[in-house]
Formats: sequence, C-alpha cells, structure tokens
Amino acid sequence: KAREGMRGVVRLMGTYNGLARSANNYRANLSLSNRFGQDNRFGYIITGNYQQIDRSREFQTVGYESTGTNTDGTLKQPIADLQIGYTEETRTRGGGSLTFDFSPSKKHEIMLNSTLGFTERDRSRYRRRFRVSTSEQRYDLREVEQSTTVLSNALSGEHLLGNLEIDWSASYN
Repeated sequence: KAREGMRGVVRLMGTYNGLARSANNYRANLSLSNRFGQDNRFGYIITGNYQQIDRSREFQTVGYESTGTNTDGTLKQPIADLQIGYTEETRTRGGGSLTFDFSPSKKHEIMLNSTLGFTERDRSRYRRRFRVSTSEQRYDLREVEQSTTVLSNALSGEHLLGNLEIDWSASYN
C-alpha cells in the first residue's frame, strides 16, 4: 500500500569485472509512490529495474579413478580425466511493477498488483578435456542464448464487516 506523499527513489550501481576486464556491469532501480483523491483513497507504487552483469568464469575439474591399494594400504587414485575451460556469460535482467490500491473507507481495501520480469543469458563455454588413460584430448564449444519473461497479476481485498474480517485474493501468472 502506498504511503501518503510523493516518494521516489533512484539507485544506480556499477562494478568492474577483472576476469573479463570490463566495467560494463551495472544495475539501476527506481520507485515512485503517492496517494491521491478524496481522503487519499487511491494510491500507487511504480517500480522498475535493469541489470547487466558479466558472469564469466574459469573452471577446472578433475576426475579420479580407483585402481586398488598401495603396499602401505592407501588407495591408488590416479587422475583419470581433467577439464579446463572458460565460460563467457552476460546476464541481463529487468522488469517493473505497478501496485494500485483503493480504500473507499477504513474498513475496506482493494489492491491490484502487476509484475513483469525478464532475464536474458548469452553464454559461451570453451572446454578442453584430457583423458589420461587414452592420452586423448578433446575441445568443445557450447553456445546458449536463453530468454525468460514472467508476468504476474494479483487482485486482493480486505474487508471488516462488524466482527467478521474477510481477506481474499486471486492471481494469474
């Protein structure tokens, strides 16, 4: 529910990614709210956000093989395979919401909320695999572009009728 008086907040942030040598990481958020109308019966809250982050990383995995025991009783576990690689990824997210509330009296309140959000991922993985037992090396590249959008709406109410309190809600995603 929106509070009385016009209120607004803006936040901007940025970071540096040393692995990608990029300062192209940023985040922005804003919100605005107010009440209006006779006796401030109506209120709204509007929000928005946007973010772009470089999620690149290097990786290394090692697989071991159990081949028995040494003369001192310890396990023989030579390296069976080794993988090294680099994932280059940019993730972009954003969205917004609108909340609208109506209070015809102190005993009744109705609220509508709509939220929209999206995520986009652009990812490339470069990998080199070593198989020790066969002296084999393999290279692979995997590229993925992924996009997700979510829309959610909700309508709710609270009503006080004498000693009876009624809370209800309905939503759609």
